[in-house]
Amino acid sequence: MQQNYVCFYVKSLLTLLFLFIGSLVFAESGPLTHKPKGDAPPSKVDQMRELLPDLIVSEISEDSAGNIIVKIKNIGKSGIKASEYERSSNQAFIELTIDGKSTKNMLATVDPQRALTHPNREVYWNTGQKVWQDPADLKTEVIVRIDPSNQIKEKDKNNNELKKLFSRFIPVKSDLIVKRIYRCGPNISFCMEFENKGNKEFRGSFVFNVDIFQFGVDLGSIVKGHNIMLHNRQGIVVAQISGGGSYSCRNVVIPANTTFLPTGVLCSFERIFSITPDIPEEGFDVQIRLLINEEGKPEKHSRFNFHITK
Repeated sequence: MQQNYVCFYVKSLLTLLFLFIGSLVFAESGPLTHKPKGDAPPSKVDQMRELLPDLIVSEISEDSAGNIIVKIKNIGKSGIKASEYERSSNQAFIELTIDGKSTKNMLATVDPQRALTHPNREVYWNTGQKVWQDPADLKTEVIVRIDPSNQIKEKDKNNNELKKLFSRFIPVKSDLIVKRIYRCGPNISFCMEFENKGNKEFRGSFVFNVDIFQFGVDLGSIVKGHNIMLHNRQGIVVAQISGGGSYSCRNVVIPANTTFLPTGVLCSFERIFSITPDIPEEGFDVQIRLLINEEGKPEKHSRFNFHITK
């Protein structure tokens, strides 16, 4: 009898121990004490944020005229409110910074067609600012910031800025051109002004011919002793152009980015031609054929055209 009681007691104890161990294992992974793992459903705040607009600067570039072009896109699921374009105070703006100098540009100016009031629309903004504001610049840093004063409610305010560093290589060379032909002195005479547009001084010589055109017809070149007759539309001779002889400048030095008047002992001329008795009403065209021989370089031919009127 006592032996049976001991066996029953042992069996009961083992059963309780087994149930206790099983409950621990079940509690670790069972559905009664733990929810299945996974992401929690989005809150109402998150859902509202997903429906907001989201503006980004997608690109900063340069057009053929050297202007800074900015692309701004709304990648959000809704558009900007129309009121953002109309508020007289605290209006949203785009900040354009060029080498540390900033300007504020109102949203209504950047996006006059209000494209950003729609999702997935893009604005091409010609800033009117040049990338290279100084001809000698080799690098320009441009930063565009959308709504830096946080007037627009957006999904993400951390993607509203883009930086672009423009860089270029400028070859060091001279560039001699005929800048203008202008009236000088008495008797309706004309002189010429040159310019070295390059970033290196010009050293060398040049000669040129002066060709006269009227009504699209080549009347010939002015050389020493050769006069050219100008006509009116009825074909009647009304004026005469007299040349000034040979045209050359020898061993001249013209600094970079400066103009040059061909006077003095280095040049064989001052005036290039004169007209008697007067410039005809129809005017005429002049083409300068410039032949340049700079030190250490082969000869280069350049042509420059001018229209002469009263």
